[in-house]
Amino acid sequence: MKFKSIIQEIKFNLFMWAEIKHLPNWADKLYWKWRNKFSIPPYDTKKHFVGKNHIYKIKSETHGQGNEYLFYYVKRK
Repeated sequence: MKFKSIIQEIKFNLFMWAEIKHLPNWADKLYWKWRNKFSIPPYDTKKHFVGKNHIYKIKSETHGQGNEYLFYYVKRK
């Protein structure tokens, strides 16, 4: 591995969002608590939660007749 690609990998891990499969339980509970406050669920939203070492982002997309897909991302703080 070249030095330039190592630097690029470090920058990516520190400053870019990486997709993850599952959120920590505390972030998941906070998201659903926030989402259930509305009588009609918000469409195509992004919500951020800040932890001790990471920032978590939940992106929701609505497709078709109300099918909602959630995508989870993490970034170092």
